[in-house]
Amino acid sequence: MISEITHKMTNLILKDNNYFIEDATGKGTQWSRWTSKYFNDNIGEMENQPEWSSNVGIYDTKDEALSYGYEDGPLNALEVMATLKTAMTVTSKDYPVDQKMYQDAYNLTFDSSYSKAEPYVNGKGYMDMALEYIKRRDVRQATHAFNILKELSTYDNVSNLYNASIGDWQARSHINSTIHNDWTQYINYSDEELGWFPIYQLILQEKDPARYKQIVDSYSQWYENEKREENPFYTFLYQLANPTDKSVSMQQDIQNSVRFLYRTQHVKIGFPVSYDRQDVFYIEPGDRDGSKAQTNYALPLDEQRIHRNNSNPFSRASNSAKDYSPSDTYNYNTGGGKNMDDGVTFLLPYWFGRNFGIIKEVN
Repeated sequence: MISEITHKMTNLILKDNNYFIEDATGKGTQWSRWTSKYFNDNIGEMENQPEWSSNVGIYDTKDEALSYGYEDGPLNALEVMATLKTAMTVTSKDYPVDQKMYQDAYNLTFDSSYSKAEPYVNGKGYMDMALEYIKRRDVRQATHAFNILKELSTYDNVSNLYNASIGDWQARSHINSTIHNDWTQYINYSDEELGWFPIYQLILQEKDPARYKQIVDSYSQWYENEKREENPFYTFLYQLANPTDKSVSMQQDIQNSVRFLYRTQHVKIGFPVSYDRQDVFYIEPGDRDGSKAQTNYALPLDEQRIHRNNSNPFSRASNSAKDYSPSDTYNYNTGGGKNMDDGVTFLLPYWFGRNFGIIKEVN
């Protein structure tokens, strides 16, 4: 059954070289699309503008030129690469006739660079696109900041930009982060979770050393932020991708992740928490966190609200302190924001670490 489903889905993506999945009406769905134009439209034109050197993507009219899917390119490139590689592995016995099609499409992802103008070639150079995870966040963020006054964000004009964006926390976050070259404020944390799965598939199956290194290099960009989360879900994958890395830094990351496991529960309960700790410095909100300020480091799980791998571990529950009031007579059925959740954020990294020998139980 797994082979059959994988075969159907992969062939649906590659059908007529469309690189998208059709819904019941025959139209492409909102997110299941991997076309080169969707991610890279207008890049060739943007690169000809002087503002591109400052990570601003615009036309010569100074209007934004970034395609809607621009920042999603690196994640989606990895997705389609993992799909093709996995299809070759699990369908080779049952569907030998399609193996060359899968192999050719996979090879194309490592072929030169991706298309930047018509005609866009789907799949071509997607590995290069996967290596632009940080770059594309810098560009999207700097372009948003540019749109405020049609000026580059610099220390010299920051007052003008701030005055023009009074009350707009998102715009101010873009300005400040652009000036400080801080791409981490423009992260979609659900992308981090989604990015885990194609990387896992690719590093287990890719045997070519040069290609393997490119895949690991792409994940290293994601891990640049994930490292500070101290989340074993990401740390253990990074160790698996870099098995010879026995550095002090890597061992410290693993120890931090073990501490993360010790301080989480198999079954999570969303108690109210206190965010008025005196040892935490609060910074501007991230792009996707409403007006909620962020902590400068991730608090342990037993000091946070309910947590999943697709949420920002640095974001406050609110911008005001909340009381922490555990109760021995806690009623699981009353609601009121006190929700139970599954324990996959513990179980998956724990058994992942055990299975690959990254951690072990000791008496």
